[in-house]
Amino acid sequence: MDEQLVVQTDEQQLEQPLINNLIQTDLNLQLSKKVDGKKIILNISKQNPKSSSDNIKKVLHKLIKKELILICSEFNIEFAKSWPNDIFINSIKDFFEIYDEIPETNINEAAVESAVEAAVEAPYTFIDLFCGIGSFHYSFDKLGMKCVMASDIDEHARRIYELNYNLKPLGDIVKINPNDIVKYDIVCAGFSCQPFSNIGQHKGFNDKNRGTMFHEIMKFGDIHKPKMIILENVQGLLSHNSGKTFKKMLQILNQHKYTTSYKLLKCDNYGIPQMRKRLFIICIRSKKFPKNFDNWDSLKIKSPTLSEFFKKEFKKSVAYTIRCGGRRSPIDDKHNWDGYIVDGNEYRLTPADCLKLQGFPDDFKLNGSESEKYMRLGNTIPTNLTHLVGKKCLELLNIWNNLEPETNYDETKDETKTNFR
Repeated sequence: MDEQLVVQTDEQQLEQPLINNLIQTDLNLQLSKKVDGKKIILNISKQNPKSSSDNIKKVLHKLIKKELILICSEFNIEFAKSWPNDIFINSIKDFFEIYDEIPETNINEAAVESAVEAAVEAPYTFIDLFCGIGSFHYSFDKLGMKCVMASDIDEHARRIYELNYNLKPLGDIVKINPNDIVKYDIVCAGFSCQPFSNIGQHKGFNDKNRGTMFHEIMKFGDIHKPKMIILENVQGLLSHNSGKTFKKMLQILNQHKYTTSYKLLKCDNYGIPQMRKRLFIICIRSKKFPKNFDNWDSLKIKSPTLSEFFKKEFKKSVAYTIRCGGRRSPIDDKHNWDGYIVDGNEYRLTPADCLKLQGFPDDFKLNGSESEKYMRLGNTIPTNLTHLVGKKCLELLNIWNNLEPETNYDETKDETKTNFR
């Protein structure tokens, strides 16, 4: 049975089922409890809380969740009841300016703690929705930004992500409450492309399982009101339903006070010889984009040929788009994407070849079966493109204070901005 926690005030005495003893006055918060047979006391001065940091440092990681919630409540430290203890600890440490490490208990809690530390220390933070194997994470991290939450419904993708980034992604986006996540500057979302893809069934928003994912993304724009939302999808989204689907999406973004611009990027225009095209929609919580933001030509990089890229004699100079299906189709079949003539013989791309064509380093870790590896690589975004988009994001973030405040959508006129194509 739980012992009783006594909260003492001048007016009343309340009893709650919690461990040990608490004394509370207008200027002081004192918590005492027994740990390993020894009595420890947490004594916090409300008048000068930062002077209590040494005391807090000694005992903070020994408290249970209800006691951590109590401290957050007393000092108006933002929290969510669903947080694990390590996130509470980091929030309290940040409030009292305590930055030394608390001992880690297991790898998953360590990953959660590292995400919270990233939110405190990084210049800009982002969340990685529909994260896959982490193209956004890989590129944005290299640019100095930090991921504070990732999610993907696919278990295998989550395992690869955690293996490479030491951050355990959450699962189904539908089940995630944005209120339970620390604040972030950017939402990155490479949401499901099958409803809009040229090789899919073109169901769009009528796809009961995947077509509604765009609306799930928007709840992450509403709660913390991030400065930017970066959406990624296939070229087919532009023309789906004669362009009406895309126009509706832009209008919804504008209703949520985001001004939008979009760009169709082709992989082999930026340093990697693959035909893959991806659509990026950059959304900012501002009335307009800065002048010359649509200048992408200066960022183009001449790609090497496949022969130069792999140091083998490929008959073809640019790779087909890496896909999830169609592997091992006859080499002259329209569905073929992995078969090439190399040094006069038929050659099939390996997972390592696909990894390189998607811009990941040789030491990137892939686990699972061969078919699972090809599936994950066919679903990811080339990192040269996410790196490019990340640089454009930094351009905006670094001049953020000079941008105009968020726009207000007027349904009587179309305020959708499409600065570049």
